[in-house]
Amino acid sequence: LTGDRAADRELPILQAGAYNGGILGVTDREQGRDFLAWWQDRVMEHCRVGHADGMHFEQRWLDLVPSYFDQAGLVRDPGCNVGHWNLGERDLRLQAGRVLAGERPCSLVRFSGFDEREPDRVTRYSDTRLADIGLAADVWRLYLERLVAAEVHTTRTWSYAYDHFDNGVRIPMIARDLYLELGAARERFGDPFRVGAGESFFAWLCECADDESEVVVTRLWDAVYRRRLDLRRAFPDHLGADRQGFVAWTVADGAGQLGVEERLAGCAP
Repeated sequence: LTGDRAADRELPILQAGAYNGGILGVTDREQGRDFLAWWQDRVMEHCRVGHADGMHFEQRWLDLVPSYFDQAGLVRDPGCNVGHWNLGERDLRLQAGRVLAGERPCSLVRFSGFDEREPDRVTRYSDTRLADIGLAADVWRLYLERLVAAEVHTTRTWSYAYDHFDNGVRIPMIARDLYLELGAARERFGDPFRVGAGESFFAWLCECADDESEVVVTRLWDAVYRRRLDLRRAFPDHLGADRQGFVAWTVADGAGQLGVEERLAGCAP
């Protein structure tokens, strides 16, 4: 990248992956099928934000593709896959009703992180404003018009199919992390979204982390505790002398901080 802040812009790319996965093409040939099988295997369990573990959803895996698959190629067309991260190099603009990148027609613009409720902001991933991107702002305004015409406010009310257990309780990120960490042991739960009779992941989260029965610290809250240095400092003996104080924190502050609904925080069915 170019400009005074080129290195600052490149550092997030190093974390997220050198190759943006917004568009890719795969041919129905042996190496193409091998690539898809390899990628599927990797993202089955390793598709999340975990920069400390070398992960950024499915995209970071693409860094390995040119080394593993010698028929892979890069699309270098400046009009393909334009996004907030490369606007400085693409010269994006509207001209006579056409979207151009330099002198080439633009085939794909990624409006990643754009929110029509903040129309002056290019993306939620930075503080860049439309006033900062020159002629490219006209393209963003056109996209905003199209979103409004398509009634984007209606689609915002649609729920995500995998956001809840089947009893309607929202699944917090800490629960997803715990499920992954269980490895093969999680197979005993079957459908992880199921809450009904029998052994379930939801019930496992609600089990007490030790043998105490009166003041329960569930597996969920025990996992939160072990991940947070501030809690370990505030409640050094969270399963002993500091148990009451820690449980009080989960009710007063923890559930709100982590988005844990009451039925999971207190584990009511």
